[in-house]
Amino acid sequence: MKRFVAPRNARIKADDSRSLGRWMLRRMPLDEEGIRCAFELSRLAPSGDAVIGMVRIMRSGNRAGRTFLPETFDALGSQYASLGAEPGFYDRIVEVAGDHLAREVLVALRDIAIDPAAAAIADADNAIRSALLRTSPAIAAREEGGSRFANRISPRDLSPRHLRFQSSSGADLRLEFTFDDLLPGRVCVVVGQNGSGKTWLLARLALCAFEPGASKDSIEGDLSLTRILAFSYSAFDEFDVPGETLAERQAYVRQGPNVGYAYFGLRDLSRSRRQEDAPLKGSRSIAADFDDALSLAMDDDDGLLQELVTLLFKESSFGGFHAAPSDEELADLTLLRRRFRRSSTGHKFVLLLMVQLAAFVRKGTLVLIDEPEAHLHPPLLVTFLTLLREVLLRRDACAVVATHSPLVVQETPARHVCIVERDIGLTGIRSPELETFGEDIGEISREVFRLQAPIGDYPGVLARLADSMTLQAIEALFPRGLSGQARGMIMARQARRRAGR
Repeated sequence: MKRFVAPRNARIKADDSRSLGRWMLRRMPLDEEGIRCAFELSRLAPSGDAVIGMVRIMRSGNRAGRTFLPETFDALGSQYASLGAEPGFYDRIVEVAGDHLAREVLVALRDIAIDPAAAAIADADNAIRSALLRTSPAIAAREEGGSRFANRISPRDLSPRHLRFQSSSGADLRLEFTFDDLLPGRVCVVVGQNGSGKTWLLARLALCAFEPGASKDSIEGDLSLTRILAFSYSAFDEFDVPGETLAERQAYVRQGPNVGYAYFGLRDLSRSRRQEDAPLKGSRSIAADFDDALSLAMDDDDGLLQELVTLLFKESSFGGFHAAPSDEELADLTLLRRRFRRSSTGHKFVLLLMVQLAAFVRKGTLVLIDEPEAHLHPPLLVTFLTLLREVLLRRDACAVVATHSPLVVQETPARHVCIVERDIGLTGIRSPELETFGEDIGEISREVFRLQAPIGDYPGVLARLADSMTLQAIEALFPRGLSGQARGMIMARQARRRAGR
């Protein structure tokens, strides 16, 4: 029996491959700029196969088309080089096979994160280097995979990190993340009016951060990105997954974060050829998403999910509509499935994002969340931000949140806030002129949305009353008394009228 089997026929099942090898490399239908070098690595075992994830394998001299592998082999020849698609690939293979066997397998595949000879070939061959290192998570995989097996632990660097995203249409988004945790600094907020282009900007940022050279957009910075996770529970979002054909898109969706990029939302991108025609998920599909993420989050067993559940149920609406989680429920988190099915839309939204964040965020992940306030009342929105920041802190990750909620801005220091404005088709981005953290909501609204006058019908109502009644008579209309702002508006209008202005 050989160590590896690489079936030429995609229809060959794992059952048939077990008699030929102990590990299987199944070709993935990804055409990346004319090169098809992506494979899914699995460990084959009678008790059950274990999928490790995506690995790219290139052969020296190959400039286009497929990478051809022997159907069975013990080790690849010296002309090959490979690399896992993202750092989680190396964690997974160690989890499945242990350190010693995992190293043997990676050396046999001539992984450039482990094998110096393979790394030298890749560095000398532009085609191999560009194919293996085409995405940000793959670049991180080379460094972190090597560190994982060399037992190198990098000292924690608390200096700020930056990303600069420039779209081909001229938008210039500059993000700064801080990690000293004295103030909230792992979340950057992109805020603006409806139609300003926040969602569009976030969607373009997501794909460019994953594959920097794939479009006319550009990204630069000193933030090492291991995964890009896009969350948008809107039926109208503009997020997409890589891939031109239906087979490529399905391959990316099926692998999920194992390729370094994943989308979580209402639209079922696995069933669409294009972003625009994605059908919406039904309640059963969303519940299945929750079940899958919950199982993965529980498998991590690092205590994070229990902490998040405890924090969530301290929020007033969860405490009012749901009994606090019992010790039994915290010990057996599968009972959250029952709570999820009984919950309201807003509570489902928070529970779903909570378990998905716990399941998929890893060190170096960039999380992008579009308008989390859409389903949440203000206290629950603040609780969600607390949950998000706890995940980012525990997993050493960062996030960008697009919003039009002044409350989200109030929870974020000004250095991490970007205000998007649109004028005659052009998108501009500026920083706040005041410190937003802890600022009055009215002041934030005036700064972010350039509000020069109160919003709503009440100014007109107060103006009509001020023109026809005395202040005392108006006061009598309100059993609880006029608000300070309303009284000031009435007095100012009546004073201007007396002065003849």
